[in-house]
Amino acid sequence: MILVAVMTRRFVPHSSWLPIAAPLAVSLSTGLAYFAVAGMDTPLFACVLLAAAWAAVRWLDGGGRPILLALSLAALVVVRAEGVAYAATILAVLGIFAASGGNPAQVRAHRMLVAWALFVAAVQFGGRWLYYGDWISTPALSKAFLEYAIRETRRLHLSYSVLVLPTLRHGFDYQWRVLLGLVVPVAALLVESRRRTRGLEAAWIGLSLIAVNALLIVLAAGDWMPYQRLGIAVWPLVLLLGGWT
Repeated sequence: MILVAVMTRRFVPHSSWLPIAAPLAVSLSTGLAYFAVAGMDTPLFACVLLAAAWAAVRWLDGGGRPILLALSLAALVVVRAEGVAYAATILAVLGIFAASGGNPAQVRAHRMLVAWALFVAAVQFGGRWLYYGDWISTPALSKAFLEYAIRETRRLHLSYSVLVLPTLRHGFDYQWRVLLGLVVPVAALLVESRRRTRGLEAAWIGLSLIAVNALLIVLAAGDWMPYQRLGIAVWPLVLLLGGWT
């Protein structure tokens, strides 16, 4: 809730009531409340992801050394196997802004952040392989239903319409409300980017993380647990992006 309030001030700096209303709105989320007491990693990953987004925006704003960003990127990689995709997305967006900003010091710092993220990922995945004999954890593999559908389609010589297309359709049905809700924010962000409006970094980072989450959910064919568990991590970002719009 504190992170949502802090990020709201960055997304909508001229509003006095949204930094209060946004955390209240998040607190009313049935999914967050349910999984906060379910003993799973869902609220932890939501917190880590929002912290990483905040640290990335702060770093782009020139908020000192990137230690907070480095720690949050490491937490993303460690908390969940798919956290690597989110960390890579943040680094990609930061790289674009750092390169376009023309600041050599920031470009060098970004390279160090990339090297750090690769090191943490190597330790995480390498350690898992040394101990378990697998690169990716079983809970993460169980979400990769599209990969299973493709493998079974090839093994049984089936048509892709039998398993693969229904799998993608199921993932899209799971996520279509979020995708529909992003139409207006995406249009607004594209318009403001063409106008070269300043201060778009937070919106681009938020949108990129939401897009990665949607892609992973579609590829996983959704989820069997209640309250759209896989999408909860980006719900605060969806709310913030809507407030920015």
